[in-house]
This record gives sequence, structure tokens and C-alpha cells, in this order.
Amino acid sequence: MAFKSTAGFFDYWLFVAVALFLLLLILFFLSLYSNTSMSTTIYEPFSIMIKIPFELQLWWNDLGKEGQDEVRKYLKDLPDLLDIQPQGGIIRALVAHWDSAHNVFHFSDFELTPTIEEIAGYIESDQAPLRFKYLIAPRAITIHRFLDSLKVPRTVHHSDFAKGFCSFRFVYDRYGHVGGFNNPDFKLCSRNSRQKWEEHRRVVFMVAFLGLVSFPRKDGNIDLKVAGVVSTLQTMGKSTLAPIIVADIFRALTACKAGGKFFEGCNLLLQMWMMEHLCPRPQLLSYGFVEKTCIGEFCTRIKGASLPEGVTAWALLFRNLKASQIQWVLGWLSVEEVIYMPAARPHFLLMGLKSIQPYAPYRVLRQLSRYQVIPRDEDLSTQVVEISPDGRFPEEEVRQIWSECQYLMANTCVSDRVRGEIDPGYHEWFRGDVAYGRPAKRPHLEDFAKSSQEQWDWLAKEESYRVEIGKLKQQVESLKFKNSVQVAEDQGEKNRLARENDALKAQIRQLKITIDKQPRSRSGEQLVKRLEGEVREWRDELGKAENVMAELKAQWATKTEERRQYLNQLKRDHEKIVANLKRKVVSLEGKAVRQARDFETESGHFYNLLAQMEAEVQQLQDQHLQDSRALKTCSDQIRRLLIEKKQTKDMIRAIAHAIVRRCRVCEDMTRTNFISAVMIYVKQTMNELEQLERDLYPRPAARPNDAPRIPKFEALEYA
Repeated sequence: MAFKSTAGFFDYWLFVAVALFLLLLILFFLSLYSNTSMSTTIYEPFSIMIKIPFELQLWWNDLGKEGQDEVRKYLKDLPDLLDIQPQGGIIRALVAHWDSAHNVFHFSDFELTPTIEEIAGYIESDQAPLRFKYLIAPRAITIHRFLDSLKVPRTVHHSDFAKGFCSFRFVYDRYGHVGGFNNPDFKLCSRNSRQKWEEHRRVVFMVAFLGLVSFPRKDGNIDLKVAGVVSTLQTMGKSTLAPIIVADIFRALTACKAGGKFFEGCNLLLQMWMMEHLCPRPQLLSYGFVEKTCIGEFCTRIKGASLPEGVTAWALLFRNLKASQIQWVLGWLSVEEVIYMPAARPHFLLMGLKSIQPYAPYRVLRQLSRYQVIPRDEDLSTQVVEISPDGRFPEEEVRQIWSECQYLMANTCVSDRVRGEIDPGYHEWFRGDVAYGRPAKRPHLEDFAKSSQEQWDWLAKEESYRVEIGKLKQQVESLKFKNSVQVAEDQGEKNRLARENDALKAQIRQLKITIDKQPRSRSGEQLVKRLEGEVREWRDELGKAENVMAELKAQWATKTEERRQYLNQLKRDHEKIVANLKRKVVSLEGKAVRQARDFETESGHFYNLLAQMEAEVQQLQDQHLQDSRALKTCSDQIRRLLIEKKQTKDMIRAIAHAIVRRCRVCEDMTRTNFISAVMIYVKQTMNELEQLERDLYPRPAARPNDAPRIPKFEALEYA
């Protein structure tokens, strides 16, 4: 028994050892597989907007053709995103390749990033150049202004408003279906006009759509700033949503890379953009003159492409992705004119809903069908500005940078749009082997390379000038150059005359020596006199030249002083104009603040009067209802009195007939007997009348105070 127990104990531990060995072997192969096929860093999982509310789709369909056309007037083709199925795997895999220091996706041998031109192409197929567009600013919006944009009374209070957001159910219950118009409890400003309510629901739909699809929140609510974005779209005809959407996408990628829990950007546009760059299409497309949209035809363009599914498959694809597998220029993208860089810095600043993000398109010129030069390597993360809750941010600086943008025309496009053209040293720079240098010149891109090199040299000096001051300095430099040229010319003329004078003097000395050595003849004396005359003439000409040069110097000094005074006057005038403009701006801002304050006061007074009128109307309606009830009561009483009158007439007629019959029967009776018989009959008749009166409906004891008086029946009814 002891031997058997010992053998069982040994078998048990042998089994445990084998199981541990197999477990360690499995863990080893798993780690080996993860190191060979999944070297890309996998960050903590974050959530993404993967489901658009079904009520939003119903709302869009319920708007009808006219309402949808009105919404597309401002949102362009963005509502077609309702038909796109969100995929979270591609976004989660892309975050691992995001370079937050340069705002680009960093792959094995190339860089890629969403450009403003590409996002704007999705939003609007046929659009004007971006440099003429107005940037939308994410200004803070008050609760009263938000309610005014929704045409909801300011008396409506909700706890979410103070936190900076509004629930989708709040706007859907009021404008998502016709029940919001028919519900009097909502007290909408347009509740008395169905046409105005239809107009308001289109605006509120734009707020709900942008708040849920373009600028989503983790809790599914709508940021109040979106109402300000919609207001800018309605008031500024040349505004565009592309920069603010790109800025929010950049911020969401950076936040999720740092451990954020939700992608607060338009993941639908980002997923479409990346998928299309993975689907090569050599032919060009255009949706500008057809009834199709770029977003609506997205599924058609990627049809037949073998795209992975799931985070692991996408991560493996991105890990092994090469530049030769990329569709560099999207087939439908118009690249006749593209944004390059500002005049005084290498990057733009884009205003998002919650931050200001740097944007450097010169790093991805291949996406815009341009020659890819070696970009300047600088950390752009220091340029990120988070917008404070009170909405303060350097809006003027951002607009100034945007107004100074430089753009590339169609003559700088490369011939190979599919594969793109890059600088020969780009791959070495990408691997970090060489530093930034001058781009090599190509025969068909020489002008573009020269302009790029001049731009980099200018950026190296780090000098920023105002436009007007730059013009003044250019004028001063031009005057100095002309002065130096004139002085050089005068000095050269003087030197030439001096050399000729020295040559003549040497010739005269030589002639004098020759004359002294040889006997003079008549011809020699004439030659000497002629030469002496020429010498005197040359001396006179030299003196005249010196006088002319002195006069020119005096004139130049006078003109230089006059031009200096003129430039100083221009500078003083410019400073006065700037000071006047600043004073006017301050005055206009104060006036705008006062007008806003007066408008708010008048609006509050108006809404108070409106509430008072509503109360009076309600009181009149209640009084009308009471009067109607009293009138009905009077009509019923009159009807009963008429019936009673008819019955009384019938009874009197019956009494008369009975009396006549009695008289005929009692013709032979004595007078005493006749009178007694008549009295008995009258008493019997009176008893029957009293019984009849008790059988009728009882009359009111007194007239109601609120019953209307009808003179015609007053005495009859309440006698």
C-alpha cells in the first residue's frame, strides 16, 4: 500500500511537471509570434463612435427633398455620412502610427496625413480655392444664445446646459418629428406656424448632425459650440468646415495616442480617407457636374478591394505597408491649386472645436501631386493651444497666418501622380541618416525647387515683417541701390577723365623732352601749340565734369533728404491710420457690447411681454369657455320653459272645455249648487296644477353671478 501511494504521488508530480512544461512552451510560441508579427505598439483600447442614432436617420428622411436641399446648402455632402458604416479597427490601428510631434502618420518608408484639400473634397465636390475661404472659429456660446438658435424660450432650464452640452433627446423631441410641433408643453417660438417650425428644424438638424457625427462626444451629447459653428455657416457664405474638422481629427489622434478613452474626431472621414489611399485607382474621377457626391460614391470606389477586418489585421497591414502600395493622389481630388505654407513660418495653425493644431502640408506634398522635397524637421507639438472653457484663444494670429498663405499652382504638378516624385535624398533623411539640405533641381521642376530653397533660406533667418513696413524698407533699399549705382558711375567717369588727363600730361612731357632735344621747326611749334590747346580744352572739360559731379552730389543729397522725409511722413501717416483704426475697433467693440446688452435686455422684455400675453389669452379662453357653458345652461332652461308653457296652455284649454261641459250639464242646477260645484272643480284643477308644477324640473333658486344676462328672457326665467 505504501508503494502504491508513493507511485501515485510520483505520477501526480510528473503530470504537473509536464503540464507546466507545455504551458511554458505555449507562452514561448505566443511571445515569439507577437514579436514577429505584432511589433507595432498596441495602446490601451479607446471607444469610437461606431453607431449613428437611428432617430437621426429618420429625421433626415423626414425633412423631404426641399429640407435636405436647404441643409446641403450649408453642410454640402456631409449628410451622406449617415450611409457609411463606422469601423473601429482601422482607427485603433492607425493611432499606433500617429506622430504627434509632426501631426503625420509615420509608416515604414513614408509619411501620410489628412490634408485640408482632401477633407474639403469629401465635403464639397466642386469648390473654390481654399485660400479664399473663411476659417470657422470655435467661439464660446452662452446658454441664452444656444436656446435662441434652437428657437426655444429662454425660460427653459436644463442642468446639462451649464456643463456645456445638450442631449440629443432634447432637440429630437422638439424638432425630430411632428409630435414636437403638436406638443404645447414645449412652448416653441414657432408653435403657431408649421412653416416656421419646418425651417427651424432644418437648422436644429445641422446642429444635431455636426454634434453627433463630425464632433462626437463620449456621452453622445451635443457640444453647445456646434450651434456657433452652424451660425457661422449661415452668416458667412465663404466659410468651410474642412480646417476645423482636420484640427479635431489631429487632436483626437494625439489624445488617444496619449491614453485617451474616446476618439473625439470625425472617425468616418478618417476611415474613408485611409481606405481610399489603400485602393489604387489610376483613372481620374470628377463629381462636379453630376448628381453624385464623393461620399455617396465611396462604396463604389472601394468595391472589389481586399481590405482587412479587425484591429489585428489592420495593424499587420500598416506594419508592412510600403510607399509603393499607396494611392498618393486620390483620383477625384482637384490639385490645380494647393496650400503650401505661410510667408513667415513653415506651418499653419488650424482652429478646432477644443484646440488649435499645427498643420504642415510641406511634409506630404506627394498627396497633392507635387514634388516631395526634404522637409524641415521641427517639433510641432509646442504649437498646440488648448482652448480654455471661456473660449479665449489667439484668433487674430491664426487668421493673420492664414491670410499670408502661399500656394502652388498647376504648373508645379508632377507627371507621375500615381507613384509621386521625391527628392533623391528623401529616403536617407527619412531613416535619419542625413540632415536637411537643399533639394536637387530637376529640369521640369527647377522653378519649384528654386522657390522651395528660397523659402527654406528665408525661414532660416526667422524674420517676420509687416507688409507695409516691408514695402517701406524695400523703397529705402532701392534708393540706396540707385545712390550707390550713381556714385559708382560718377566715380568711374572721374577716374576715366583722370586717367586720360594723366595720359595727356605724359604725352606732353614726352613731347617737351623731344622738342628740347630737337631743334624746333615751324611745324613743330604749330604741333606744340595745338597740343597745348587740346590740353587746355581737356582741363576745361575736366573742370566742367567736376562741377557737374558736384552739382549731382548736391542734388542727390537733396533728393535723399526729401525721400527720407517722405518715408518718415509715410511712416507717421501709417502709424496714425493704425492708431485711428485701433480706436475705431475699440469703439466698435464697445458699441457691439452695448448693443448686445441692449438686445439682451429688450429680448428679455419681449419674452416677458410674450408670457404676459399668453397668460391673458389663456384667461380669455377660460372666460369664453365659462360663458359658453352658461349660455348652454340658459338655452336648456328656455327649452324647459317653452315646454312648460305649452303644457300650461293645453291644461287651460282642457279646463275651459271641462267648464263648458259642466255648464251644459248643470243648466238645471240652482245658482248656489252651480257655484259650489264650480269651486270644487276649480280647487281640483288647482291641485292638479300644483302636482304638475312639482313634476316639472326644479328651477334654480337664484341667478348665477357669472351667467350672461339675456334681456329677452330674464323676466321669464327668474321672475
